[in-house]
This record gives sequence, C-alpha cells and structure tokens, in this order.
Amino acid sequence: CTVLHALSLSPYLMAIRSFFPDITVLTPKDDVSLVGPYYDIQEALHWSQRVFSSLGGRLQPDKCVLFGHRIDSPRLVNHDFPAVEVTRQGVMLHSVPMGTRAFVIRACRQLQNTHAKLVKGI
Repeated sequence: CTVLHALSLSPYLMAIRSFFPDITVLTPKDDVSLVGPYYDIQEALHWSQRVFSSLGGRLQPDKCVLFGHRIDSPRLVNHDFPAVEVTRQGVMLHSVPMGTRAFVIRACRQLQNTHAKLVKGI
C-alpha cells in the first residue's frame, strides 16, 4: 500500500530534509530521488547508508543513476560509490528526461514512438 510505504519512509524523509536543506527530495511511489550538488548528494548517500537500515530500510546503490554534467563526475562517483551508474548524457527522473539536449530529444522521440505504436495497436 502506497500510504503505508509513505508513512514508513516519513522519519527518513523528515531527517534528510533537516540535515540536508540544499537537497530536493522527490518520493513518488517507492523510489527516493535526491537532486542537488554532488558533494551534498555524496554526504546524503553516506548518511543514508548508516541511518536507513536502522529504520528497517535498505539502500540499493545498484539501482541508482547519477547524472553528472561535470567532466570529473564519473571518476568521483566510481571511486565513492562503485555500484552507482554514472552518465553525462542524462537520466529519466520519474518519467521526465533530464540532461543534455540530445538526450532529452532522444527520450521524447522514443516516448512519441511508443505512444504511436500503442495508438496503432488500439
């Protein structure tokens, strides 16, 4: 149940908001997305690894993707969080493409083609 899941995440979300005020936290359904400067995200992930288990949760870095537009982002992330995928192109954040112009155009075209196939099938 989505409501129960939200209630179980509430202590974590309230704490991360108070400890990391410069990070935007997005939590539709069962995913948590953090948006902000790299070093703030890095600190929040380290903090989350320590705290999340005490709340009965489990952080899954292998499900994480980080969009690092700076040239050194992949090196930094691969060193600090080896399981996290890094891209300089972009990411889909809750079905919204964010990244380079080419990435956004490609993602929108792919969505348009998917919808066209769906309409044709109907």
